[in-house]
Amino acid sequence: MKLISSFYKTSSLAKNGVFILIVSALILIIGALFIPNFEGKATHKQIYNLNGFTLKFNDDPETSTFFQSIIKNDGYLCLGTSESTTPVNYFDFLNNDVEIAPRFSVLAGAGRTCGVYIPLLYSQKESVKGLKIIYYINPAYWRSNLCELDKSYWDRYTNYTLAKNLNLSENEQVNFGKPIETYFETLNTFEKSTHTIESGLRSLRKSYFHDLYYHLNPEKYDEQFLYIHDRKNNLGENKQFQTPKIEGYDTTWNILSSFQEKHWYKSIDEEQDFRYEELSAFIHLCKSLEIEATFIVAPYNDRFIRQYDPSSIYAYPKTMSKIKALLNQEKVPYIDATDISTINGTFDDHQHHSSYGAYLIYHKIKNYLNHE
Repeated sequence: MKLISSFYKTSSLAKNGVFILIVSALILIIGALFIPNFEGKATHKQIYNLNGFTLKFNDDPETSTFFQSIIKNDGYLCLGTSESTTPVNYFDFLNNDVEIAPRFSVLAGAGRTCGVYIPLLYSQKESVKGLKIIYYINPAYWRSNLCELDKSYWDRYTNYTLAKNLNLSENEQVNFGKPIETYFETLNTFEKSTHTIESGLRSLRKSYFHDLYYHLNPEKYDEQFLYIHDRKNNLGENKQFQTPKIEGYDTTWNILSSFQEKHWYKSIDEEQDFRYEELSAFIHLCKSLEIEATFIVAPYNDRFIRQYDPSSIYAYPKTMSKIKALLNQEKVPYIDATDISTINGTFDDHQHHSSYGAYLIYHKIKNYLNHE
């Protein structure tokens, strides 16, 4: 009884628990060293998009397979922010137009501006050479509450450890490293440590939940990808998208009648230069990595702005002119979609285009592809 009592003392249980935890952790870490990497397999089909965590942590072989699937099929990768997540969007029309040969993959999300892709694309520089990109420049990110780097968005999409270990040359740092440095400046020591630990745990997890899993179940590897399906109908010519929606639409404000958050609108901050610097850095990155980038200079909701704050409308054409001047200066191709700004039915709210707006954008991209 004395032996049992001594063994079950609280202090003894605590020591035993700590010992078991340490031994278990060591077994997991050491065991991971003996699990060979799963190399994946090549695909002849074009992947439509990729899981956000897979991209953030630059998981291989998935990330390189994704980029290579686009290049090998002579396709395009559409990059955008929240406006490019709307159901039935411009890339959907493009993918269903039988008159267009290439297919279109997409990566998009709120705050997913071009700067957050710099660490990922640079780390995949061998895989992205020759990649064709269409990047959607949304003027909403020049407004007062979005015109500076947002740490929460960068935390969501960017792997700090990956970005920290890029080893950019002095020239590369000057050309496209500034957005990354700006992000680093927003992080304190605790946040940097947390991100580093997160990356370490992700790497350990990969050994068991990726490498070991797919070695045991190789047939499951291909199931994680969403591929672009064969064209079944010519959605690009579907009549329901050729005219703006009337029912449930407020034509005075150029928004859905159900949108009640008009106060979300903020005017452009003409004093801030971060978005121009970010765009310039992305252009330089694409040139350095031999990525063929085409840009869409997107429309803004002219009718809404004139109703809500008429005095702020003048900043929009000025800003779009500055963006186009930057693109012209860098001698990169772009599609000017700003004339859609005044057309009714083209927006669902103050900044996200509607499916009809997407249909008009799709036609501009199609015309560009047919005449390039």
